[in-house]
Amino acid sequence: MNRPNRRLDSRRRYSRRDGAAVAEFGILAPLLALIAFGAIDMGQGINMAQIVNDASREGARQATRLNVTDAGEVEAAVKSFVAEAMPGLSGDAVDAGVTVTVGDEFGGGIPGGDLTTIDSGSPVSVQVVLQYESVRWVPFLPGLQGATIETTTVMRRD
Repeated sequence: MNRPNRRLDSRRRYSRRDGAAVAEFGILAPLLALIAFGAIDMGQGINMAQIVNDASREGARQATRLNVTDAGEVEAAVKSFVAEAMPGLSGDAVDAGVTVTVGDEFGGGIPGGDLTTIDSGSPVSVQVVLQYESVRWVPFLPGLQGATIETTTVMRRD
């Protein structure tokens, strides 16, 4: 009695699907790459939001000191903080992408940037705005073009 070889039959039955895995991967690979790049871009955006928040806090700390008399010193401290937090970022990119505004408690400007006009115990605000495009790793993804990351910190002057 001849018994059919089951192993041989199963190979014949599935031989029609030899290229199916490659075709399925070819369809799914771009989607998986898009998800991976999107996760990288969002992760970097969250990281930059934290750096901007910390830079604003550092600027407000500088602005609260009575020995700091000029808003330019606060701006330099904020940009230095951002440059140290992002070592791959050039000084030009920091200057172009980061805007620092030092003001009173309501965000109004200080005349001439003179911090001595703010009394001891009065609030001072530091607003930091980062153009996200200037530090973005994955610029070809849609959705975050022209996005800005903005934080304002208010502290009392010593």
